[in-house]
Amino acid sequence: MGICTGFGSIVRLGSKSTTRTLPLTLPDQIIDKDKIKTLAERFEDSFETYMQDRGTYTHILLHIEFSEMDRHFRDAISVPEAEDGEVLVGKHGLQMAEDRCLARWSRGRDAGIFAKAKSESLCDGVWEMKPEARSVKIQQWQEEMHEEKMNTLVCQIAAFNKAAEDAPKSPQGEN
Repeated sequence: MGICTGFGSIVRLGSKSTTRTLPLTLPDQIIDKDKIKTLAERFEDSFETYMQDRGTYTHILLHIEFSEMDRHFRDAISVPEAEDGEVLVGKHGLQMAEDRCLARWSRGRDAGIFAKAKSESLCDGVWEMKPEARSVKIQQWQEEMHEEKMNTLVCQIAAFNKAAEDAPKSPQGEN
């Protein structure tokens, strides 16, 4: 370690070590490198998610499904579930998208073919909202999703930095 070999190039073999050579043991180095690599991959995934667009209608439906305040919107603006084994189809015989009602709602339209099914008391206020109020709600959900992505990214960065900080370092500033 007193020679010009970098600290990261040395591995301590054997059972005895000093406080100076303890960080050089192979198990410590492998665990730390694997942990840092895993955290780096998580960070990259979180960053890619963060950089994606503000969210599709499907992402919005998933977001409001877990919202305590807006769960009733999910029931009102999602396509009703089909009976066992059945598939809901649209005009041209294609499977109906799960975000069809949300798409209509966001454009200020009515529930269309689902108007009767969506006339329940829980859904009434949702479908009566003015187009401007609907746009504000969509924007609110997009901002909440953006904030969640940002929080995830910040947590991943903090975990990565902590692991890098805790990784074995060269004693007395040696490299």
